[in-house]
Amino acid sequence: MTWWNFFLKQIQQAHQLKLLIQIYTNTPKTDKYHLTKEVWSAMEYMEPILQMFNQACNVFQSKAPSKHLVLLYYQVILNRLTHYASKSPHSWRRACEAAHAKLKKYYDCEMANNNSLIAKLLNPKYCKVIFKQMGVTPHRAKEVIDILA
Repeated sequence: MTWWNFFLKQIQQAHQLKLLIQIYTNTPKTDKYHLTKEVWSAMEYMEPILQMFNQACNVFQSKAPSKHLVLLYYQVILNRLTHYASKSPHSWRRACEAAHAKLKKYYDCEMANNNSLIAKLLNPKYCKVIFKQMGVTPHRAKEVIDILA
């Protein structure tokens, strides 16, 4: 799978998440009796994460090297949400918050010094360190590193 196909797949999933959020947002809370307060909060919390992802997409469109970071950003979101989705809703919300914090840190860093971070990300050893800090599984990290290479 090329990085472009992978990227398009991630965008498609992002739009699915965004659509899901819009459905929940536009549904009166009285119709959400089957949802716990924690799930409702987690769904609302996804919006800033998706906004940041959209910002990363804009950067990607203006500067080709940022494709690596766009993949990395969304990979973290997928990893966090996939890992905690089967847990309790409260854990899922904490996962959203953790992903948002990680993304903000790396997004700010990319904005401040794009070329330097890109160069580091292209180094597989450094890339593995970043993934380890983010809690991405070694198997998933290898998949993404292969795509970025």
